[in-house]
Amino acid sequence: MKSLVVFLSLSVFLSSSQAAIPVLFSYDGTEAVRNRSIKLDFSINDEGVVSLDASTQSPDTHANVAVDKWDNENIGTVEDKSLFGKSFSLQSFGENEKGGSPPLILRPEEGGVLGVGGHNPGRIDGTGIKTGPNKEKMSWVFSGDVELVLMGFSCGLVTNNSGIIVEDADSDMRTGPLKIGTPAKQDILQGTLSLVDGEKLVFKADPDLMQGAGLVGFDFEIKSPE
Repeated sequence: MKSLVVFLSLSVFLSSSQAAIPVLFSYDGTEAVRNRSIKLDFSINDEGVVSLDASTQSPDTHANVAVDKWDNENIGTVEDKSLFGKSFSLQSFGENEKGGSPPLILRPEEGGVLGVGGHNPGRIDGTGIKTGPNKEKMSWVFSGDVELVLMGFSCGLVTNNSGIIVEDADSDMRTGPLKIGTPAKQDILQGTLSLVDGEKLVFKADPDLMQGAGLVGFDFEIKSPE
């Protein structure tokens, strides 16, 4: 597996010849909510406009309302006409190294931060548990006949000596160690991390750091698979 270090950059979403499509885990509630899984369904119309329909499997009404607010009829656009009429999805769930299936936790700090339940809910961590590590990860499974290229992501609930690792099928990238007050936007070299149908993007605890971080959001481009 290739391994690279992510360098910090400005906390803004990237732009390129095709504008990146942003996903923000915004939340205007006051208490954390639990989600069993979250699904993001994207559709491209015949003019290249990308829409998002977000949903969650949760018995918590507040969680359902929060995720429904991510719906967007125009979250971005594509210029490649071969992509018009296409649809694709990302479905997320939490895991830990002991075989557990912890919930996804959406917290109100910083306008909305998504993490994994367990050690410090709202972060993806588990390395620093006093009774022994139980490292957590958040996986996003991709479905669709397009290719998704991750352009960047934003960390939240950052503390000193914190960070996470993000990986696709054949590459991984470290984000830490982050410190309080440093920009938390991680810019990724274009093409380094990408997904095709059936592959997954994984954000996981860094075994070399005592603290993790949550996700504020990420942005990506899509293209026809090669």
